[in-house]
Amino acid sequence: MIKGINVKRIFAMLVLACVFIFSACFGCAEGGKEGTEISAPSGGADNEETANPGSGGGTQTPAPDEGEGSGGQEGQTPPPETPAENVPEYEFQADESGVWLIKVIPGGAKAIEIPSLFEGKTVIGIGENAFSGCTEVSEVIIPASVTRIGAYAFGECYGLVSAVFEEPKGWQAGENIPLSDSLEDPSRAAVYLKTTLRQYEWRRG
Repeated sequence: MIKGINVKRIFAMLVLACVFIFSACFGCAEGGKEGTEISAPSGGADNEETANPGSGGGTQTPAPDEGEGSGGQEGQTPPPETPAENVPEYEFQADESGVWLIKVIPGGAKAIEIPSLFEGKTVIGIGENAFSGCTEVSEVIIPASVTRIGAYAFGECYGLVSAVFEEPKGWQAGENIPLSDSLEDPSRAAVYLKTTLRQYEWRRG
């Protein structure tokens, strides 16, 4: 009888020991699992902060203000306009025969096209010494409206290499020097204007 009781007690103690050991092992496993789950959200939160700057955090890049970007530029002062360069200035004078160009200020322009109108009136002539000293001018275009060119109008225009006459026919220098054939060549016309025949008044028609 005693032996039977001892066997039962020993069996019961073994069962309890097994249950205790199993519980302890299960608890360790659960603790390790919980530790893994705890560390994962902390890393995930960092990833969320990196991926989503709007969620908050000290390392986030601040979002631009509403005034910045294309919409914010409306309130900004525009940069000052750059003044026009290489734009010639002209001075005109009217007499009983019409409007004359009497002075040219190249303003850095290399090529100058003489206007055919001034304040709605036809420009008929280029006055004496009008281009005198314009050494930087290399090309000039003379409109068909011009029928008179004063003496030394292109004096000292040493850089002039091309003079284009929109109407080269019917010109003469002085009283009896025909120029029609010569003025069809812009380079020859430039030489005549600045040197060879510069001392004469030119007329057309």
